[in-house]
Amino acid sequence: VISYKRYYFQCLILFLFRQQL
Repeated sequence: VISYKRYYFQCLILFLFRQQL
């Protein structure tokens, strides 16, 4: 079973990182 929580967390981190940059 794939962890949706992990995937969502990664997406959120990437989004924040891009915004910060």
